[in-house]
Amino acid sequence: MADTKLKILCVHGYRQSDKIFAEKTGALRKGLKKLATFTYFTAPHQVLHDTEGNSCGDEGQFGWWFSKKERTYNAMHTTDIDIGYQESLETFKNFCITSGPFDGVLGFSQGACMVSIICTLQQRQCLDLPFKFKFAVIMAGFKSSLTPHQQYFTDQILLPSLHVFGKSDKVIPMELSQELLKNYKDPTILIHDGGHFVPAAAPQRKVYIEFLQQFM
Repeated sequence: MADTKLKILCVHGYRQSDKIFAEKTGALRKGLKKLATFTYFTAPHQVLHDTEGNSCGDEGQFGWWFSKKERTYNAMHTTDIDIGYQESLETFKNFCITSGPFDGVLGFSQGACMVSIICTLQQRQCLDLPFKFKFAVIMAGFKSSLTPHQQYFTDQILLPSLHVFGKSDKVIPMELSQELLKNYKDPTILIHDGGHFVPAAAPQRKVYIEFLQQFM
């Protein structure tokens, strides 16, 4: 019997990795194991310092781009700097080519911002992949405040999307995720009471299942 599960590519957040994000989405994967498989990969840029410039003390943290010359990142920064973005985009495309096809793409935090850019590039037919994503799941998403990225947040995205964010998120405040919704046509919205994490309790699992079943 052919495998009919959806194949979802997962894009981790800032200061994470494929392994870290796989661990943080363990409950989600378990709850959706009958519907989907999840594939993880790591951003090309190692994060060595936190936003204050202090050592992270952990060499296993990575990011998709930096907003300061010191190679640190803060989602609230408004700057002309986006160190590493182009390399990350090429890394994303190469991984899709070598490990795809994928039905959907899921991003968390900075990874969700990256996924929003990917959605725009696909809609503009600029992504140049041998397949097209059928849907996107955007968790703790936000519009990038970096000047070079503003061009990617002018379209209304038609790709079916599920947006997940928490009322108590202190890293990416709920208002930023709500602002991103304006860029998507008829988005499915899942708001939870928690903070900056991937929710996977029964109420959220029900929403995930209903959304994903559309693409089976």
